[in-house]
Amino acid sequence: MNYNCYYNFQALTLDMPSKKSKRRVTSKIIDPNVEKNATPRTAKIVLFVFGVGPLILMCLFLFSNGFFNSPL
Repeated sequence: MNYNCYYNFQALTLDMPSKKSKRRVTSKIIDPNVEKNATPRTAKIVLFVFGVGPLILMCLFLFSNGFFNSPL
Protein backbone atom coordinates (compact mmCIF):
# COMPACT_ATOMS: atom_id res chain seq x y z
CA MET A 1 0.00 0.00 0.00
CA ASN A 2 2.84 2.37 0.79
CA TYR A 3 4.41 1.72 -2.61
CA ASN A 4 1.12 2.60 -4.35
CA CYS A 5 0.95 6.02 -2.64
CA TYR A 6 4.55 6.74 -3.63
CA TYR A 7 3.80 5.77 -7.24
CA ASN A 8 0.77 8.08 -7.41
CA PHE A 9 2.79 10.98 -5.98
CA GLN A 10 5.62 10.35 -8.45
CA ALA A 11 3.19 10.17 -11.37
CA LEU A 12 1.61 13.48 -10.37
CA THR A 13 4.96 15.24 -10.08
CA LEU A 14 6.24 13.89 -13.39
CA ASP A 15 3.16 15.11 -15.25
CA MET A 16 3.62 18.70 -14.08
CA PRO A 17 6.00 20.87 -16.10
CA SER A 18 9.22 21.55 -14.27
CA LYS A 19 10.16 24.76 -16.09
CA LYS A 20 8.17 27.66 -17.37
CA SER A 21 8.09 28.03 -21.10
CA LYS A 22 10.51 30.66 -22.26
CA ARG A 23 8.91 33.26 -24.46
CA ARG A 24 10.76 36.15 -25.88
CA VAL A 25 9.36 39.47 -24.88
CA THR A 26 8.96 41.59 -27.94
CA SER A 27 8.81 45.29 -27.31
CA LYS A 28 6.86 47.52 -29.64
CA ILE A 29 8.91 50.13 -31.39
CA ILE A 30 7.06 53.43 -31.43
CA ASP A 31 7.58 55.39 -34.59
CA PRO A 32 8.08 59.06 -33.70
CA ASN A 33 6.63 60.16 -37.05
CA VAL A 34 3.19 58.68 -36.32
CA GLU A 35 0.70 61.29 -35.15
CA LYS A 36 -0.73 60.73 -31.69
CA ASN A 37 -4.48 60.27 -31.35
CA ALA A 38 -4.88 62.42 -28.22
CA THR A 39 -3.81 65.90 -29.20
CA PRO A 40 -4.34 68.84 -26.85
CA ARG A 41 -7.05 70.17 -29.13
CA THR A 42 -9.13 66.99 -28.96
CA ALA A 43 -8.58 66.84 -25.21
CA LYS A 44 -10.00 70.35 -24.85
CA ILE A 45 -13.00 69.50 -27.02
CA VAL A 46 -13.78 66.38 -24.99
CA LEU A 47 -13.37 68.29 -21.73
CA PHE A 48 -15.76 70.99 -22.94
CA VAL A 49 -18.38 68.57 -24.25
CA PHE A 50 -18.45 66.32 -21.19
CA GLY A 51 -17.53 68.90 -18.54
CA VAL A 52 -19.07 72.26 -19.38
CA GLY A 53 -21.75 71.02 -21.77
CA PRO A 54 -23.94 69.30 -19.16
CA LEU A 55 -23.66 72.33 -16.86
CA ILE A 56 -24.92 74.62 -19.60
CA LEU A 57 -27.77 72.23 -20.42
CA MET A 58 -28.80 72.03 -16.75
CA CYS A 59 -28.80 75.83 -16.44
CA LEU A 60 -30.92 76.16 -19.59
CA PHE A 61 -33.37 73.56 -18.30
CA LEU A 62 -33.69 75.23 -14.91
CA PHE A 63 -34.07 78.69 -16.48
CA SER A 64 -36.79 77.45 -18.86
CA ASN A 65 -38.75 75.99 -15.91
CA GLY A 66 -38.58 79.26 -13.97
CA PHE A 67 -36.14 78.11 -11.29
CA PHE A 68 -34.27 81.43 -11.28
CA ASN A 69 -37.40 83.63 -11.19
CA SER A 70 -38.14 85.33 -7.88
CA PRO A 71 -41.34 84.23 -6.13
CA LEU A 72 -42.52 87.85 -5.64
